[in-house]
Amino acid sequence: MMIKLFKENKIGCINIVRRQEQVDLLMNSGSEYVLNSNDPDFDKKLVALTTKFGASVALEAVSGEMPGHILNALPRKGVLI
Repeated sequence: MMIKLFKENKIGCINIVRRQEQVDLLMNSGSEYVLNSNDPDFDKKLVALTTKFGASVALEAVSGEMPGHILNALPRKGVLI
């Protein structure tokens, strides 16, 4: 639902998943930017995309260690919800 909503409103969306099958599923569903958090260069790719798009807000629904990765990739005063 979020991907569709963002697309309809022309808002860029960086998706983070845990498995390659999920990457493939989202890419085949029209998502443009999907990162696998288990890739060795995940943090580097996340920083590159957040910088490229000027991302300053992130939505996180799972918790665990991921919020730290996301906050490190967001600019100063970025918001994690």
